[in-house]
Amino acid sequence: MESPDYERMSSFRYVMKVQLVSMAHCIRDLIFCCLSTEWCTSRYIRPFMARLFGMKCGCGSTLRKGFCSGSFRNIKIGNNTFINSQVFFHTGARITIGDNVAVGFQVSFITGNHEIGPPDCRCGALVSKDIVVEDGVWIGTRALICPGVTIGAGSVVAAGAVVIRSVPPNSLIAGVPAKVVRKLEE
Repeated sequence: MESPDYERMSSFRYVMKVQLVSMAHCIRDLIFCCLSTEWCTSRYIRPFMARLFGMKCGCGSTLRKGFCSGSFRNIKIGNNTFINSQVFFHTGARITIGDNVAVGFQVSFITGNHEIGPPDCRCGALVSKDIVVEDGVWIGTRALICPGVTIGAGSVVAAGAVVIRSVPPNSLIAGVPAKVVRKLEE
């Protein structure tokens, strides 16, 4: 049987590890928020820094100032993709963004949600699901992409849309919750 001192040290080490990871995320986010938004910084320096922190970021991609809750290791961005300012990534699960994607200002990618709990506490267990944005998609300003959603190639998500279900390829979707407004040319 382990001594109480060992258990206390083990829990202390765990708490310290959690605090260090939290500090590292704060430093990372500070770097990403303080770097200028000039073309050179967004196109070369910020993607380079993102790769250093574990993000998979394709060639020719542009990353403006944004925020990430969790690990950069869960984010994969394709080639020639544009991520605008103040985009938020909640990375409880993986977020995969394809090639030639344009993500507008203040878009949120949320991978986690809570189940509905019993009457005494309706906020139940956290469930995280992957988000996939396929090639050639355009996501408008302040759209919200919810857990488990796949946005098909060549689709357009209108500004302010709340996407709670997967979207077929070459579709224009809009609304709260988002619905297919029309099919786009292939």
